[in-house]
Amino acid sequence: MKLLIAKLQRMQFGRKSEKIAQQIEQLELKLEELQTERATEEAPQPEEPATIPSETPAATKPRRALPDHLST
Repeated sequence: MKLLIAKLQRMQFGRKSEKIAQQIEQLELKLEELQTERATEEAPQPEEPATIPSETPAATKPRRALPDHLST
């Protein structure tokens, strides 16, 4: 994209120079936007604190055996 901007800047003469100037401005804005996006993506994300799972009563108690009428 930077090369395209440089090429368009060299072509700035003649009747179409206004169109080329507008294209250059648009490409520069797009380039700036892309660089900003890249910088935000590459920035280290703050780590979330690890949560300690709370012990539930069901998780700490062993299961009981099935009643006789269900086990056969």
